[in-house]
Amino acid sequence: MEFRLAVGRAMIRRYRAAMLVLALLVAGCGPIYETVYSYQPPRSPQGRQCVGQCQQINQYCRQNCQLRETSCQATARQDASYDYDRYVRERQRHRQEIKKSPSDFDHSYSCSSASSCEQTCGDDYRMCYTNCGGVVTSREECTMFCDQH
Repeated sequence: MEFRLAVGRAMIRRYRAAMLVLALLVAGCGPIYETVYSYQPPRSPQGRQCVGQCQQINQYCRQNCQLRETSCQATARQDASYDYDRYVRERQRHRQEIKKSPSDFDHSYSCSSASSCEQTCGDDYRMCYTNCGGVVTSREECTMFCDQH
């Protein structure tokens, strides 16, 4: 369990670092906005209970996103290890210099779909919340480079 948490935290740090780099690259394009949601709970006890179920489903959905990404990365790294070993054996068989490293075969970066997965979870949660009788409102809020506009 601790390993999963450490791996999850490391992935989140890498994701945030990548997003920061991306944000800096587009900084010249102007301010960056984010959609912020406000939630007004349902009035009925049944509606509030329904929202509780929505929250549980949302939490499960987000955990599933993280597990799928972690599993994808583990598979990609295992494939990379296999491909590197095969490369080394082939180069040695032909008495050629080994010019690549294991990281040259690692394509685990292609597993980074957590953002779109979690976006889908959020969309589903807001729909569920509304179906329970709650009200969801959204607004655009400037989050970076706000003084450039």
